[in-house]
Amino acid sequence: MLPLASLYQHQALARELIEPVLHQLTADTGESSSFNVREGDVRVCAYRVDSPRNIRDHLRVGDVRPLLRGAAGKVLCTFHGIPFDANQEAAIRKSLFCVAHREIEEDGAGLAVPVFGPGQRCEGALVLSGPADRFDSRRVTVMVHRLLVAAARLSDAIGGVSDGLDAAAKAQSVSLSKTC
Repeated sequence: MLPLASLYQHQALARELIEPVLHQLTADTGESSSFNVREGDVRVCAYRVDSPRNIRDHLRVGDVRPLLRGAAGKVLCTFHGIPFDANQEAAIRKSLFCVAHREIEEDGAGLAVPVFGPGQRCEGALVLSGPADRFDSRRVTVMVHRLLVAAARLSDAIGGVSDGLDAAAKAQSVSLSKTC
């Protein structure tokens, strides 16, 4: 009975921390936001807030996607030590984000960043997704910054270390100021 109670408490705490972050990301960007976790050789959408726009990607909590495709999958692979492409892995480790266009759906795009728990363990990927034509370089720069800031806050809230995420957000902020 105690393990079951502990699992429920952990899930309730996660929901309490993750869902407000997703709602804020969607409000700030107008795109759908989600939190994906690795389950064996796939990734699962654990939490989701849909974009208020009529044209958006369609994903539901519990939906399964390939682990080796899409921004969230590549972030999860990178920080769970699952090799796929050395150059992409190195870029994701350095920048702490991944941008993917048309990898899952031919007209879809996504951005993902890791969320770290205790011991720098990757707990999941925080994601923004939507139609590829709304993910141009200017909007991607803004959205990546917001994702990194949100992931740093969420990592802190669950007892993880956010230093790398904070530094990446600051670097992205400098990039953002140069494009304005």
